[in-house]
Amino acid sequence: MKTGKGAGAPSRRTRRTGEKTAAKKKRVTAARMPRAPKTEAERLRDAAAALAYLKDAPKHLVFTGPVGAGKTSIASGTAVLLARLGKRVLLVSMDPDMNLAELFNEPIGSSVTPIQSVPGLSALELNPRKTADLYRKKVLRPMKGFLSETTFAAITEQLFGTDTEEIACFDRFTALRTDPRIEGPFDHVILDTAPSAHTIRYLGIPAAWNQFFERRPDGQASIALTAGLGQSRALYDETLRTLKDPQSTRLILTATLSRGPIRETARLAEEYADAGLRNLSLVLNAEMEKASGEEGTLDAAVFRRQRQVLRSLPKALSALPRTVLPLQSRRAAGADALQGIFRWGTRPPEPKPTAWYPSTKTLATLVRELHDAGPGLILLVGKRSVGKTTLAAAIALRLAALGGDVHLVTTDPAALKASGIRDTVPGLEVTAVDPRKETGRYRALTLRTAGRSMKEDEKALLEEDLRGPWAEETAVFYAVSRYFREAETRFLVMDTAPEGHTLLLIDAADTYHRAAANRLGIERTFRTPLEFLQEPALTRAIFVTRAEPSALRETKFLKDDLRRAGIAPWAYIVNGSLAAAGPMSPILKTWAAAEEPLFTRVATNTRRYAVVPLESEKPIGAEQLLKLTEAEEPDKPEG
Repeated sequence: MKTGKGAGAPSRRTRRTGEKTAAKKKRVTAARMPRAPKTEAERLRDAAAALAYLKDAPKHLVFTGPVGAGKTSIASGTAVLLARLGKRVLLVSMDPDMNLAELFNEPIGSSVTPIQSVPGLSALELNPRKTADLYRKKVLRPMKGFLSETTFAAITEQLFGTDTEEIACFDRFTALRTDPRIEGPFDHVILDTAPSAHTIRYLGIPAAWNQFFERRPDGQASIALTAGLGQSRALYDETLRTLKDPQSTRLILTATLSRGPIRETARLAEEYADAGLRNLSLVLNAEMEKASGEEGTLDAAVFRRQRQVLRSLPKALSALPRTVLPLQSRRAAGADALQGIFRWGTRPPEPKPTAWYPSTKTLATLVRELHDAGPGLILLVGKRSVGKTTLAAAIALRLAALGGDVHLVTTDPAALKASGIRDTVPGLEVTAVDPRKETGRYRALTLRTAGRSMKEDEKALLEEDLRGPWAEETAVFYAVSRYFREAETRFLVMDTAPEGHTLLLIDAADTYHRAAANRLGIERTFRTPLEFLQEPALTRAIFVTRAEPSALRETKFLKDDLRRAGIAPWAYIVNGSLAAAGPMSPILKTWAAAEEPLFTRVATNTRRYAVVPLESEKPIGAEQLLKLTEAEEPDKPEG
């Protein structure tokens, strides 16, 4: 028998083995014991922790991104989540396409309103179009009666652009930010719309504040955009510093998982970084959790395309903190539903069978009408990422197949290349106009002429003005208008059109130069490009949209704007319809059923329209593009 120190004690190895066995038994026992359900506070904290854009969240959270990305819904859901975590939150909506009162099922106006269903949350709505209208009246009121009718009309039109909307909303945001009764009590201020990088750069140039009247590059009198700003410049400079300060503001880029919106969002990220906003985060919305259908079905194709987009994000987006949100079964309404947009794994109920089907006319019927109408300009009008180039190529190919002499002019060379068509098709000529090159030429010419005698700060302002959206629209329009006369003898198909505001400014400049030439005794009897577009016998404007509420609202605003320029819609194309494609998964069926009231609205507003189903694969090459305009009626989806 051992004696002395350590006698009878277990060895070190034996003790370690015993400790491991005891720890393992403890873990097994704990695993078998039922876990206590998480409290509501724990669930809220987990939801917030899963959102990358809320990590060390600054006071101001500003959402931006393409139309239809869900900015207002995500901003509202974020506001609900933070308020339920005990934060005092102010939600500010500047999105003309959304209505906070509808989202929360409570009355909300243009003043700060407490949300009754969410303690700690307040909200207000600033409609940018109404805000811009009030701003215009404030600027124009002192000038009425002091300027000639022609000059007053020209200045009034200049104040109808999107720049004016942004400046007016920036003015209201500055007033809110500097009002201690509004800004002070809140831990977070959330905005669903951000000023553009162009506006932020423009307001940072001293010359933008030094003049009331300017002289435009085309020779017309111009009103400075800052003429109606009511606060002191120091307050606006402070707002700009707040937007650029990463400790104060985070800009949240929001997009759906489609190539077009992703390209647009990458462009926005680059522009904001160039304007000095570096605290960026990315939200990718409406991801399908898994493929519901067999390989080859629409559901599997949508799932696969989303995976491809995620794997190949542009460099401007791939390095950003990223949050991916699930595709919801329906549009959120009410505080609980808004918070639920961050929840994965929920399954929608199976939609009830319906005999409703969206299409009364196919694209083939529309193209046949175009062919029967004879030569003319076929102008596809719409916002970015609605498929104008693909549809323009499909229409041009079918007109050529019907024996027409066709010239396709596109301002999206990348999309044209991706479509795989060439001008080797009999009866079809293809021309690609590069917006970057045309805009570069226009800017260089303007700086050489109008900027030649300017001071450095004035020239800096002109350079920034030429980076705005109107400069690209103007340059591209001048480039494509060279082909307008062809429409008198052949089919001229174009995938772009400027806004009515830009057309009116261009026409005013053309009229100005024509009047100047007449004063010098030079007779000029040519038609301006706008006069050509206003001839219904020559021009057929086809508005392209999607079966989404925000897209249809944008189309209505675009239509109203072009009507001001004397251009009326000839037809509508609703592109990428789920209902017409016949999805199989419950969640996509639910969204397909939601298209019914949207198509009812289209059908009651026009007798001539076509519905194009969402394609399982992007059509590439003449053969696949021609299938979009085949005369056969597509099979109606079951159920």
